[in-house]
Amino acid sequence: MTIIILLILARITLATLTGNNGLFSRSKEARKETQKAQATDIVNLKITNMQINSWAENEQMPTLQYLADGFCQDKEMQYVELKTQKTASFLLPKIDASKSESIFVKLKEYPYEFEINKSLQLASIDGEKITDTGSNSDNINSEQYQAMLSTMSDMQKEIETLKTNLAYANNQINSNKDELNRILTSVDVNTRTTLFSSNSVTSAGSTLTLNDDISKYKYIIIYVDALSDNGWYGKSSRLINTSDISLNNNTELKPNCDFSISEWVTQSYYFGFNFWFKDYKNIQIYTVNVKNYYGARIYKIEGIN
Repeated sequence: MTIIILLILARITLATLTGNNGLFSRSKEARKETQKAQATDIVNLKITNMQINSWAENEQMPTLQYLADGFCQDKEMQYVELKTQKTASFLLPKIDASKSESIFVKLKEYPYEFEINKSLQLASIDGEKITDTGSNSDNINSEQYQAMLSTMSDMQKEIETLKTNLAYANNQINSNKDELNRILTSVDVNTRTTLFSSNSVTSAGSTLTLNDDISKYKYIIIYVDALSDNGWYGKSSRLINTSDISLNNNTELKPNCDFSISEWVTQSYYFGFNFWFKDYKNIQIYTVNVKNYYGARIYKIEGIN
């Protein structure tokens, strides 16, 4: 009796493990679906990358031919064909997809063939059509692509504006340095008056109080540097014509009284200040920017007539 019960249990166990809906079958099917999802994600990512590259190169939507050429150059692809070729294993010569409705591609590491239509979306996997490719595909559709083009166009305009502003700033800096050198070479060092000096880091929000009224001087020179592992480094300066510093009756900043001084010591090292004059003896520091430095300071201010 016990043996019969054991045999019945053994049959039930085997059926549970090996039947059409058994654990082994379901495990195998789950592994297959996981592999298919991984392969689909890889192909979709490659399509998206080529769409972005096409914009970067030509500022236009890529064609199916562009995708075919890109896949042919991809070492991860086993084949790229105009018709299904599930057994192909040869090298990847370029194909003419200019008049084709779709292309068929296969990754070397996965056993699935993907059909990509002329809308640059996945149309089928191993001959099984993908329904509603417009909404379920991870690659970019036409509407998303147009939105991306608009965004990138706006970004390009901003970049061009920044380039123009940067060129203007560089011209201002160079002319300022030229003017500073001209003045320093023509002025006796004994005629310079030290209005401020400090050995400490300058903090955002702090106020620098000068020893004298700057309206008595034709120019002031602000000297700055930054703190590195080797001490204070990257010394720079800015010449300011005191006639450019004007205050209203409430001693508040006018629009033309906003000043800055910055220095790119190298491509990776930068520091700078933004400040304004509260009055003719007090300078308000409202931002201090440093890159790869421990801090920065305004260590001296001179007045020159």
